Amino acid sequence: TSGRFSWADLWLDLPEDTVLAVRQGKPLVDVAEFNQRVNIGQGKDLFQARYNALRKIIDSKLVAALAKKEGFKDNPKVIKQLAKAEGEVKAALIGSQSREEVSDAEARRFYKEHIEEFRAPDRGARALFVVKGERQEALEILERIKKGESMEKYSFSAAPIPGSRLPAAVQRAIFHLTQGQLTELTATPIGYYIAKLKERNSFDHFKVSMIVKNSLEECRQTLKKMEAGEKFEALAAEVERLSVSLEDLPKEVRRVVPDMELKEVSQPIATPLGYFLVKLQERWSEAEIITAKLIRANSKAEGEKILARIKKGLELEQVEERPIAGKDLPDDLRAVAKRLKEGEYSAPVKTRMGYYLVKLQQRARKLYRPFEAVKADIKKMIKAEVISDKAALKHYGSHKSRYRKPAPEYILDIILAETLDQGEKILAELKKAPSDKERETLFYKYRKELRSVSAERLPAAAQNIARKLQPGQLSSVIATQLGYFVLRLNEKIDPAYSSFEDVQYEIKCLLAEQTDQRDAREAKTYVTQMEEDTLAQVYYDANVYQNVDSIPNEEAEEWWQANEDKLLGALGMSGMGIDGEKLFLGDSKNVIYYKKINALGTRYRDMVKDLYVQNNVVIYDNLLNQ
Repeated sequence: TSGRFSWADLWLDLPEDTVLAVRQGKPLVDVAEFNQRVNIGQGKDLFQARYNALRKIIDSKLVAALAKKEGFKDNPKVIKQLAKAEGEVKAALIGSQSREEVSDAEARRFYKEHIEEFRAPDRGARALFVVKGERQEALEILERIKKGESMEKYSFSAAPIPGSRLPAAVQRAIFHLTQGQLTELTATPIGYYIAKLKERNSFDHFKVSMIVKNSLEECRQTLKKMEAGEKFEALAAEVERLSVSLEDLPKEVRRVVPDMELKEVSQPIATPLGYFLVKLQERWSEAEIITAKLIRANSKAEGEKILARIKKGLELEQVEERPIAGKDLPDDLRAVAKRLKEGEYSAPVKTRMGYYLVKLQQRARKLYRPFEAVKADIKKMIKAEVISDKAALKHYGSHKSRYRKPAPEYILDIILAETLDQGEKILAELKKAPSDKERETLFYKYRKELRSVSAERLPAAAQNIARKLQPGQLSSVIATQLGYFVLRLNEKIDPAYSSFEDVQYEIKCLLAEQTDQRDAREAKTYVTQMEEDTLAQVYYDANVYQNVDSIPNEEAEEWWQANEDKLLGALGMSGMGIDGEKLFLGDSKNVIYYKKINALGTRYRDMVKDLYVQNNVVIYDNLLNQ
């Protein structure tokens, strides 16, 4: 017996781009369209119901193409139905959670509510820091510094280091500090930090010239030539001597340049494009200048003498420093001040009023990136919020291979030493331990409270050594800008994968984008479906109901003679002597109309069968058993 199957029964759990039927060798219906268009289906079993449903979709497509070719697209009924479908799609998209567009007003609200996520790049900040492996020890030092003891007394390094080289948590802690301020105790996987902001340079723009080599060794040879007196520009190719904006260079270069001094040449920087040596040619900030100071000189030579005394820290005799508001600076002096660090003097600048030295006192700091610069990212973030953690986690589990790291992950245990000598003594003690058990006890004594950590969180020097260790093996003492480390390889994980937390936002953005694409595709499919179904129906009406008078009575009678027994048989009444005409119809006019309509219907179905042949339609019915 024939069964009825719902949409849920007929739905195919196959990749959406799986092709179910082709026309002239090109895809005609895929799984995504089938699942969207399928409705109640009938058949002796699930396969037959799916097959019949698929044939119904293909029939509609083939007839619609023929109707369009014959000019039926201009039919008022088709135009009306198409307009209705487009209106329904537009309304559905506006009401959808995952929208193709997020309004600027909504994005601006999100920006205000999540402003801390849009901090300006904190380039050029320098800080002193104390780092300890034990929380209580670090807290005691913090209290002493707060009571007036010198930070320098406890600082790991004598000179401030770039803030960008400190752990991320410490970078966040110093972001809102003003010069001279101290952070609270900041816990990181590689120690407890106290940092003091010594200087902050809010440069926004950088231009560099560069030399690019294929190998590290070629870069080192170039640096040796510079040490011997050759000029950077003489060793660079013509195109490499040109100053280019930092934004046009690889991210590895973009990380290094903000910490460089003007005219400084970098060490070799490894990038996917080769090894870069860069020379910082220009830097400036668009941030508003609050205050500056001017020193007037009678000549360039006099200005240079004054500048030389300033650099040596000597007293300025009979020289007046005149304070001036940034808004009152002449344009030529403002252009110079934009390129200065706070507290720095320029070389003598010639103006219509004579020579001046400019000292930048204070510039306004851009704490946050402007809305327009992050608007596109915000709209992605809003869309990503629609995606649930559960959906993101499911995607992560199903596509984990996409998040495999290019190299193994090294999990390390760390001992943090105060000095190189202290590190060497600890290492010697560990090596002299008479048994593995005593060595383990001693290791944990010096390890203190530090947790195991991935090598990725350590400075590059420590990462390089960590990758050469065997499980349980100790490293030599590693000197880095963040401390002296003795490492022990706890575990080598291969294959290693990015954690779900690290890629969760990336996955949500991807799923949101896929949802938008699916919404747009389904909307387009819906409009196409409405057009095709309407064209097919109009074409059927024109060839059957509106064409009744064109069919001869003889053809209608032939249809009846051929199908009377079949109709009675379907009702279980064949062989019972029942007159089919009396059973179905009483009025002679209805009888002939019924015969003609069905005869035309048969002619129409034969025409559709011919369309399959003419269009070389192939159905992959083996896929309907899934």
